[in-house]
Amino acid sequence: MIKATSATSLKVLNQVRGAVPVVYGAVVYHERITSQSLAGYLISMASFACYAYLKSQPPPPLKRDSTQGEAGAAAEGRGEVELRERDTLLREREAELREREAR
Repeated sequence: MIKATSATSLKVLNQVRGAVPVVYGAVVYHERITSQSLAGYLISMASFACYAYLKSQPPPPLKRDSTQGEAGAAAEGRGEVELRERDTLLREREAELREREAR
């Protein structure tokens, strides 16, 4: 599971997993929970929602340093292309590894 997500995602999900049955029991079975516990569970679930939303957003574009001039911008452009090529190779290798594990 960690290969498909990150360790942070699993930790956040684990926190929410503990809060869901408590909130469910309070709503459905009218179990009493303290206001401090309720606040903690709600903060945990709201934090998970924010984390999931932010994780689903594309990363912000890289900013260019205006002091570099045209040579710096050209070098940065080459760097961006190299990063994209590296990312493509990494995705291809990950797909190959997943295929091997599936066999």
